[in-house]
This record gives sequence, C-alpha cells and structure tokens, in this order.
Amino acid sequence: MRLNSAKYLASSLNFGCCFNTAFELHELQKFCNPSTPSWNKWLSEKVGISNIYARKYRTVAKMLNPYKQFGCLSVSFDSIYQCRGNIQQMLLDANVSTQWK
Repeated sequence: MRLNSAKYLASSLNFGCCFNTAFELHELQKFCNPSTPSWNKWLSEKVGISNIYARKYRTVAKMLNPYKQFGCLSVSFDSIYQCRGNIQQMLLDANVSTQWK
C-alpha cells in the first residue's frame, strides 16, 4: 500500500505539471485567438474535471516541482495539499529545501 501511495503522489505531481503546461498554452492560445473557450470550459469539455480540482493539482505541482524527493513520499496527495502552507514554510529554510531537491 505504501508503494501505491508513493506512486500516486508522484503521478499527482506529474498530473499537476501537465495542467500547468496546459494552462500556459491555453493562455497563449487565448491571447492569439480571443474566441478561445475559457479555461474552465476547456477543462470541463476536454478533461472532464472542474477548475477547482485542477487548481489543487496545479498549486501543489508548482510548489513542489523543484523538489523531486517529494515524489518518493508515501503520503496521499490530499495530505500534501492540506499541509501546503506548512510545507512552503519548511522549504524557506535553505538547508531543508536543499535536502528535498
């Protein structure tokens, strides 16, 4: 079970990075073509999830992307999301952040 949790967290972080890339590309498309559907509509139609759900993944991925060791943890994505403020505080310490890279 612990291995599955770790794989799930690593996959969730990758999923969030994909959402971040898709969001950036969507913003570029919207700039080039103002008739582009909204991000919320695109997510709903193309991916089948809400913006709120995707935002959670994007937020955590943006925060933890430089710290690859987080992908090895055997904790749920929801636990990481709930503790994101504490994790951000912890990563402000240069010694701690270096250990997670």
